Amino acid sequence: MIKNLYYLSEKCLEKESKKDLGPFIDKILKDRDFYVEKCDVEDALEVIRMCTEFFIEANFTGNIPQQDTVKESLGTAVEDCIQEMEEYITAGEQMNENVLFPKLYFLARKTCDLYRNQNQFEILVWRMRLLCLGQQVTDELSGRLYEAFQKVTEMLIQNPDFPHDSAEESALLHLEIAQGYVTFRRVRKSREFLDKVKEKLQTELSITSLLGMRTRFQTKPLPQMMLKVTMGSLPLSTASESHRLCALPKLLQLDDDTRLEKIKFIDEDAAKIGNLPAIVQCLIAVELHWLQISQPKDNLAEEELQPYIETLLHQDCGPWSVRIAALLANIEVEAKNRRTVDRSLKQCEEIQKLTTSPAGEPNLRLLNFFTSGMLPIWRVEMLLGNIMMSLGLVKSALDVFLRIQAWEEVIVCYNMLELRHKAEEMIRQELQKKPTVKLYCLLGDATDDPAWYEKAWEFSGKRSGRAQRHWGTYFFARKDYASALPHIQQSLELNSLQESLWLRLGFAALELEQWSVAANAYQRYTHLEGNTFEAWNNMAKAYVKMGDKERAHRVLAEAIKCNFDVWQVWENFMVVSLDTGHFDDVLNAYGRLIELKKRHEDRQVLDIVTAAIEKHVPDQKGVDSHHLAEKAGKLLAQLCVQHGREGFYWEMAARVAKDNLSKARKLLKSYTGYTHSNSKWHEYPESCSKIMKLCLEMSQLFLAAFDGEISVENRSLAMSELASARLSAQSCIRLVKEVPEDLAEIHNELSQNLAKITEKLKEFSK
Repeated sequence: MIKNLYYLSEKCLEKESKKDLGPFIDKILKDRDFYVEKCDVEDALEVIRMCTEFFIEANFTGNIPQQDTVKESLGTAVEDCIQEMEEYITAGEQMNENVLFPKLYFLARKTCDLYRNQNQFEILVWRMRLLCLGQQVTDELSGRLYEAFQKVTEMLIQNPDFPHDSAEESALLHLEIAQGYVTFRRVRKSREFLDKVKEKLQTELSITSLLGMRTRFQTKPLPQMMLKVTMGSLPLSTASESHRLCALPKLLQLDDDTRLEKIKFIDEDAAKIGNLPAIVQCLIAVELHWLQISQPKDNLAEEELQPYIETLLHQDCGPWSVRIAALLANIEVEAKNRRTVDRSLKQCEEIQKLTTSPAGEPNLRLLNFFTSGMLPIWRVEMLLGNIMMSLGLVKSALDVFLRIQAWEEVIVCYNMLELRHKAEEMIRQELQKKPTVKLYCLLGDATDDPAWYEKAWEFSGKRSGRAQRHWGTYFFARKDYASALPHIQQSLELNSLQESLWLRLGFAALELEQWSVAANAYQRYTHLEGNTFEAWNNMAKAYVKMGDKERAHRVLAEAIKCNFDVWQVWENFMVVSLDTGHFDDVLNAYGRLIELKKRHEDRQVLDIVTAAIEKHVPDQKGVDSHHLAEKAGKLLAQLCVQHGREGFYWEMAARVAKDNLSKARKLLKSYTGYTHSNSKWHEYPESCSKIMKLCLEMSQLFLAAFDGEISVENRSLAMSELASARLSAQSCIRLVKEVPEDLAEIHNELSQNLAKITEKLKEFSK
């Protein structure tokens, strides 16, 4: 029974209900909770199952059911089943205008909700599925739906009927949960469940590379990525057994004179893609969708997607919905390449026809639907319109967008066609037919009149997050952050899953110097989307302004994890690390800045950190920082090579040198650098004081080194350096003719050291 449940039940292959459900629906809608206590759960499951199957076929897989068929299966009660459909408007965001048979969805949801207190395992599974479906057919992420989804998944896992004993059934349910979290764009939670699925199925997915060629004229094979699927000894049902009747759509021919149909690997046997069990195909599909939302949008990330897509597209048997989802992912990738964009357009048109025309065996398409991540039919058409736009087919794209009522894209098309007035006319016409919050907001966008946002807010009964978002965005775009802030905050109170709006709130708060609001906004954003370094960096700025530099240090460390190549973040991290005593991080950051900028200079940072190491200052953890002397020495050696003629870097290197002789040698080079760069150093009190002190320290270190550190092997080299030190001291004393009073003592001591150095040279020259 459980296995049937996960495959959307084998009853989906029959479609006829065993009994008339009309009276049951009448009763449950009229008597509600009173009747729930008396009725059989099987009747409720039958209603939920049939409503959901009809709804999925109408909006996802194709073969739109006729009104008569719905009446015959569920009774006439479904016609006016729910008067309070507005209850299911999620955070002011209604279902997409293209949704067919919304009452079926609401009836299934209401039935699930009425039974929610009975803790029935099957009811919980369907409730979880319906929450994901609700998000898929809603244009915006809904915080209310997500909170409900989280609660029901926790109840499912803790339910005593959870199939822990069956690895395959347990993995299927975990996959549905993982796909649900992907639907809500929760990367970390979905990753947890995906790892559990791999463990249960004893399956590993890894990207490897083999030599191969992509083009017809390529002569030298290059490493090409491919997906390696490693399966354990767990016996899994083969796709040829479970899905042998599914007719899978194929990838169209590329028909390009340069690019090959598929990568030609040198070792064909090693690159061969075998037939995988259906559940493993579902795992790959969810992993693919996880990568799409978790990785940055760049060429490297798209290259990483391709092995997953190709593995799914070269399966002989498998879930129909998984194949469609893989084709759509391939369309999105290929639409960005000029050699494959034509195929992506044709493929998208094929899928659009496939999902809007009657099919021979439509019910087979429902198998494994909830682990596929398949898009609604109108989103396929949206993708088709976007590809047309990229090819410059604006009028064709406009027809598509008008058909699916994608008003934002319609406005863009009219603007590109220089017919902006048509956008306003069209929206006003639609408002006369059926006013909605979305249309009022779009009219405000088209006319730049915020009064329409207020109208949308009043029309929604003051519960539309969209109305407040458009209202706040209007002021934000005009840099009126004080006016934008309250509208943005109210929109986020209604729907907390608006990621881009959290960013706007954070930026507006920074501009208004409301540091705590900014820190909270960026913190909430990073909980939703943790891979954006700008958000972490701006959050750190807010914490610094609030005086919480320790927290800012941790936040900047997260920013670096998101993007390792932004020098501005490394510079901020270095400064905050210095302020908080994380000297090791200071050195790491400075080293990385040299790599990124080639010639990075921040003398104040080097001065402070080397002084701390030299004076054994404890770091943030209370550990003596002198243990970093060797690491600092390596960094400064690199800087001395880059800036060999500048005395400052040799002086810093001397501070962290391991012995007196090494310090003296570096100070000698530092003296040379300072005096050569400023031949009139002795004429200015500040430079005169610095160089005299440096020369005195150098002479002291040389004398100390000759008292016990010089070995017989190094004596000749040391004698040469000591002679250089003597010449430097003589030059310093000679140039400083008029010794200032505050330097008289230093001058005298330096003269005495010069005499000692001269004696040492005479002694060792004998």
